[in-house]
Amino acid sequence: YQLKEETSSSIVETKASYPAPSHPALKVILGSRADIGNAQDMDLVNLTREGVTRNVMYSVARYMGITLEEMAALLHTSYRNLVRKDGNDHLDPLKSDRIIELAKFAQYGVEVFESHENFKHWLRSKVMSLQFKTPLDYLDTTFGMNHLTNLLGRIQYGLY
Repeated sequence: YQLKEETSSSIVETKASYPAPSHPALKVILGSRADIGNAQDMDLVNLTREGVTRNVMYSVARYMGITLEEMAALLHTSYRNLVRKDGNDHLDPLKSDRIIELAKFAQYGVEVFESHENFKHWLRSKVMSLQFKTPLDYLDTTFGMNHLTNLLGRIQYGLY
C-alpha cells in the first residue's frame, strides 16, 4: 500500500485585461458639474435627493439631442418653469430622478447602437413596434422607458 501525494485542487485564474467599455460614463452625460462620485447606486440616490442642477438637466438634454421644450414635456413641467431657474439651482427630487433615468437610458442606448449619433437618430425614428411612433414619445413615463429599455435589449441581442 502506497500513499499518493495530494495535488492541489485550487484553480488559478489567468490575468486578463478587459477593454474599457465603449459607452460613455454617466458623468459625461450628466456633465462635469454633477457630483456623483463613482456613479454607484448610493451616489445616484444622494444626487436625486439633493436634486440635480439646471446645468445638469441642460447637459442631458444636449447629449440626447432634445430641446428644452421636449425635456419639459418629459419632466411633466412647463418650459418656463425650467428656464427661469439659475444654472446652479437644484431641481426637485422627482425631476432629478427622471433626469438621471434619462441619462442612464441614453448611456444604454449609445452602448446598444455603438454610436452617440445612431442613438440620437433612433430616438427620432418611427419604430414599427412602437406603432410607428418615435422612442422619444415614450420617454415621459416609467412604463414607456421600461418598454424602450426592453426594446433596446432585444436590439442588442438581435431579437428585433
